[in-house]
Amino acid sequence: MFKLIQLKTAGHFIFSDFEINFCPNEEIESKQYTSLIIGSNGTGKSNLIKSICEIFNFVAGFNKKAKIDYSFEIKYFIEDHFHIIYYKLDNLLKIYRNSKDEISSLDITKEILPTSIISSSYIFNDIYDLKYSNIEYHYLGIRSTTNNVFIKNPTKDLFINFSNLLISNINKANNYKVINSLFDNLNFEKQITVNYKIGSNIKLLELLDFNEAKHPKESPIFDKNTKIFNDFFEKRRVRYKNETFNRTIKSESNQRFIIFDYLLKNNEILEFIKPLRRGDFIPFVFNWTKRSIFNSKNEDFKNHLNAFKILQDLEIVDFHNFEVTKKTNIDFNYVSSGEYHIMHTLINILSKLKQNSLVLLDEPEISLHPKWQIEYFTLLDNIIKGFKDSHFIVASHSHFLVSDLDKNKSSIIILEKTKDNIIATLREKDSNTFGWSSEQILYEVFNVPTVRSSYISNIVSESINILSKYKTTDKENKTLLANIMKLKEVKEKGSFRDFDPILPIINEIIKK
Repeated sequence: MFKLIQLKTAGHFIFSDFEINFCPNEEIESKQYTSLIIGSNGTGKSNLIKSICEIFNFVAGFNKKAKIDYSFEIKYFIEDHFHIIYYKLDNLLKIYRNSKDEISSLDITKEILPTSIISSSYIFNDIYDLKYSNIEYHYLGIRSTTNNVFIKNPTKDLFINFSNLLISNINKANNYKVINSLFDNLNFEKQITVNYKIGSNIKLLELLDFNEAKHPKESPIFDKNTKIFNDFFEKRRVRYKNETFNRTIKSESNQRFIIFDYLLKNNEILEFIKPLRRGDFIPFVFNWTKRSIFNSKNEDFKNHLNAFKILQDLEIVDFHNFEVTKKTNIDFNYVSSGEYHIMHTLINILSKLKQNSLVLLDEPEISLHPKWQIEYFTLLDNIIKGFKDSHFIVASHSHFLVSDLDKNKSSIIILEKTKDNIIATLREKDSNTFGWSSEQILYEVFNVPTVRSSYISNIVSESINILSKYKTTDKENKTLLANIMKLKEVKEKGSFRDFDPILPIINEIIKK
């Protein structure tokens, strides 16, 4: 089990001297845990998430001369042990297990760090690094490069991650439970259609005699196409990414011809490439309602994907798009932004998650309808149930997310900006926000007195300020009287619900 408990920094370029507690001491050993961080713009929620990634990468790479430009103290719980890591800018790093057993920096191993760190964001200009060199890290945002977003790339990544979940035997029951729940919520049928397009090396297929299953050195057509063959192997210098195929290549002295032996002996690849024509799109439909996921093991789809991966490595075919089905097939690039977002986030997280992971989500409510925001943690909870040993930390502005939190397995941290610093407050467990109204959450958690217009909020604030004075001027008394009349008028129109947290305040003002 991994759980981040506390982080302190000194000299941080955003937080300076800062302390944040992620969970109360009495809940450290509880599993299936989520910490929700809220705060106004400029309080550093995104920078906090990035700093957590930087710190663990720095610790893992300390002996490789990794660098970080602030001091820190981080406390966490993993595999039944407390760990505290201290670092000062004088390059002094100390690690303690269970507060007393010191671990040498030379003995830093993966076992004392989270198994995997995942950062997820749907913000086009998020600040997260695409990769770290010293830890297992997965960036699940929508940027493809440091400052660019290419829609096809995240869609292709999503398809690959989604497909791997469908054919994986690891956590199969939980994977399908999450996928089915997600598709039900989105009103998608349990089916995807994948379309492939012809790759730049399609001419390689001209060297294959499928009818006689001969590779080029035995086929007369090879003599007429020697240039195609040589261009592929010598000028392009293709690097094979598929592990099985790569092992086959390395084990053969004749590296040129083994590719064709491999293609011709692989029935799944033959079935894939026989109908290929330049410019065609090749569809493949996978429907998981018509098969037993436990007995068939989805062998057809698994073989199909393996064939695609090999042909993609050879640049014979490439991914074009995939479609989901409502009443008709819809290119996934053209579903609503909310549907795209929730699929992109939850499927990608599920595909990368391991036990003892740390998952960091930044503003997951973006593009989501209030109904989906309210149900977000319920959907996320389906994922967490399969990985109860992981800690999810979510930064958000959404009061709807707060209403879906179970206080027995979550915490709320409030970031506030003062004149000199940013402070973090762990909300006391004196009440359960689960099921609270929007008004109550805005008032109790976000410190927003009303969802009404700023006009009403200003009237209430001004009236409270006047009433709090020991002596008031005639002008202030006239202002208070005018405000009371306005509040009476708004109240008589039925603008406030009985449970609106601002209503008792207004009633007290009117009584005066």
